Amino acid sequence: MPVTRIRRRYIAFKVLEPAGFSKSELYHLIAQTLSELRNLSSVQPFDFRIIEYDPLTRMGIIRCGHLRVDALRTIFKSMKIHETSVKVEVMTVSGTLKALRSRLRKPQT
Repeated sequence: MPVTRIRRRYIAFKVLEPAGFSKSELYHLIAQTLSELRNLSSVQPFDFRIIEYDPLTRMGIIRCGHLRVDALRTIFKSMKIHETSVKVEVMTVSGTLKALRSRLRKPQT
């Protein structure tokens, strides 16, 4: 039986508000939101990893499987902490870190 290879996707994001998250707090908030959504529907488990996150600029990169990008976008839209919505903007998605960082360095027109 052939093994299907999971293609990775890298998502650049920015936390708009509230400020003050550390990398581990953000990871736990995403995991908590994922478990809450799993209880509400049939969201299948998936792995994700925060590659980098800078609390000063509130920008980061997260890695997940190519089939889970839309689910992660949904998680970003439904994250809450103490009944307050956490606003996260997805800046760009790429298949490699090199291309993602290149897109982030380009000036926006």
